[in-house]
Amino acid sequence: MKRLTATLAVLSLAVISTTAVAQKLTLKDAKKAFSALTARSKSPTLKTTAGQKPQYKTYKVKNKKGKIEEVKVWVGKPALIKPVDVEGGEKPAQVHMGVKVWAELSDENGTHTGKLVNIQRYKWQKNEHFYFWFETATPVQMSLVQYYDVGPSEAKKPRLVSPNRDFPKTYATVPAGEATYFPQLFKTDDNLADEFAMLTLVAAGESVAPPEGGSKVQSPINDPEKLPATEGDENGGGIGAVFKDTDRFYAKLSPKTVSFKKSPKKTLSPRLLQAVDEKGTPDPSKPGELERTTYDKADEACLFVLGSQTVGHLPLRFWKK
Repeated sequence: MKRLTATLAVLSLAVISTTAVAQKLTLKDAKKAFSALTARSKSPTLKTTAGQKPQYKTYKVKNKKGKIEEVKVWVGKPALIKPVDVEGGEKPAQVHMGVKVWAELSDENGTHTGKLVNIQRYKWQKNEHFYFWFETATPVQMSLVQYYDVGPSEAKKPRLVSPNRDFPKTYATVPAGEATYFPQLFKTDDNLADEFAMLTLVAAGESVAPPEGGSKVQSPINDPEKLPATEGDENGGGIGAVFKDTDRFYAKLSPKTVSFKKSPKKTLSPRLLQAVDEKGTPDPSKPGELERTTYDKADEACLFVLGSQTVGHLPLRFWKK
C-alpha cells in the first residue's frame, strides 16, 4: 500500500458470524437492532456502570498542519446500555455493539465526491483513493490495522493505521449515531493484489484483555486526575501520554496473526463481529459478484455489522482481482 496521507487497503471479507450472534439475521433485523441500540445510547437518562452521567475530557492538540484540534475523550466507566435482543436462531441473541461501514471515492486531492460504495462488493482498482466512513450504535474507541497476508509481504508485521498522531481526532471517542470518517485519505496499492485490514471497536470505558491473554486495560487511555485539558509534552502528562499509552494498547489488542485466506473465526471468536449480508460471501470468480456501482445515500452503500460483546474485530478485504 502506497504511503499517501495514509496507507491502507480495505474493505471487505464477508464475516463469519459468531456463535453468540444469531447466524440467520436479515438486513431488516440488523437495521432494527442498530436503530434500537443507537436510541438507547443517546438517551438523555443514560448512566455509566458506576451510576454516573457520562463524562468527557477535551484535549486541545496541534495536528500535523499546526492547527489546533479538539479531541473529546470518554472518562470513567463504560455506559450501561441494555443490549438489544434479536431473533434468528434457536434463541434470541443479544447485540451489544453495532457499526455501519462504507467508503467514499476520492482523488489525489482528497475531494469529497459523494460517490459511496458498498465495501463488501465493490471491485477496487489499483491507485484508487477513498475515505473510510462509519457510524456506530454505541460510544466506542476505534482502531484500524493493516495486515499482510499474501505474497511477498506475508511476513510483514501488522501495522497500526489509526489512531495516528498526525490526525489527533483519531484518538477521540466515537459518539453514537453520528456518521464520520477517518481523516486520512487512503489509497490502494499500485497492483491488483487484494489487501487486508482489521477494524477493532471497544466500548468507551471498557476494560479488555488482549486476544493472546494478559492484563486488562481500560479504553480510552486517560486519567482525569493527572491529565490537563491542554497540550502535553511527549514525555510527560497530557495528550502525549494518552497517545503513547493508546498506541501500546491497540498494539496489544490487535491479533498478531489473522488468516484472511481461511475463516478468521478460530482466531477471533467470540470477538468476531458479524457483517449482515443477505447475498452471502462474494465470489469474485463468478460474474456479477463484485460491482463498480456507486450510491448517493449511506444506507444504500453501507454494510451493517453487529457484535455480541463490548469489544469486536471486523476483518476487511479489499477485493481487486
